[in-house]
Amino acid sequence: MTIDDVSIIKEELEERGYKIKRSYRFKELVKFDEFWGHIFDLFFENPFLRLIFQYFISKSNISDIPTILAEFNNNQKEIEEILPWVPLYVEVCPNCDSSNFIKKKVHKNNIYYCKDCNQQFTSPAQKPSLSELGSFDMYRFLTNLVDAGVLTHGYQLICYRCGKIDVFEEYDSIKNIICPKCNEIRELSHIFSIVKPPKDIRNLDSIWLEWYVYRVLKDKCYNLIQSVLPTHEIICDDFRTEVDLIALMKNGVLVSLDCKAKHFRKTLSKNDIDPNILSWNNFSDIVGIVTTSKISDQCIQFWGDKLKNPVFVDGGKLENLDKILANFE
Repeated sequence: MTIDDVSIIKEELEERGYKIKRSYRFKELVKFDEFWGHIFDLFFENPFLRLIFQYFISKSNISDIPTILAEFNNNQKEIEEILPWVPLYVEVCPNCDSSNFIKKKVHKNNIYYCKDCNQQFTSPAQKPSLSELGSFDMYRFLTNLVDAGVLTHGYQLICYRCGKIDVFEEYDSIKNIICPKCNEIRELSHIFSIVKPPKDIRNLDSIWLEWYVYRVLKDKCYNLIQSVLPTHEIICDDFRTEVDLIALMKNGVLVSLDCKAKHFRKTLSKNDIDPNILSWNNFSDIVGIVTTSKISDQCIQFWGDKLKNPVFVDGGKLENLDKILANFE
């Protein structure tokens, strides 16, 4: 964000009778961008990685591959619905999309037979799906985040008899798998944890999404957006409200966005939105709600009737903000 960003939006709001001031969260977002700004393109090009990142934020502790994999596999459908695309493809029947088929070899030719639609075909089609997400796949995704400096990895020895747990940063540091407390053999597992952020970032679970949407607007919507500011207060006489993101489009349309980071198991409900958002109608041309999960129909219906030119952006549309805002050119 530049001085020009502030002055442009400040001038626009003053013309509408409002003043602007940095909120206390502004420094957090700046610090996040300084510390982790290099991961934006990685997340934008593979949204599945931002979902893993959010998983570790919500857990706020270490996790091993079987634990992560179990949660992702148990919520496969929900995850696929909140991603713009899935970075894993499976082979399916080209006639009915079923993976329930067999492969036969006839005179050196491969023949496939689908058990669901009873059709034969010469080659399967490819379909994006997490149905075959396995340990090696998850390890590769986690390694991408380790290489990017987002996660760190180590090793853990667990004794299931007495509960003693020891954590090691390096494999060579492990000298004995026998539990020193009860003399039982301990299980060794590969663990991952999120890199500890600077102490200035106190609201990592929410500030990361505000940062990500800010960067999407700034880096990917430059043909539409003239200026964008994160986490500012809008003030007028005894009126004061905090806006997660406020952007001025090149056509003069002022957009205010509320960002809600939600775990992929949860759906954004109407009660997750602070009623304070209604005051944004006073100075905004568009009021939007952005989340990483699905948005319930009740939420859209309830707030859609109350917000000015409402825009609802779920996890599956995050990377397509430019196309959504283009409707208001």
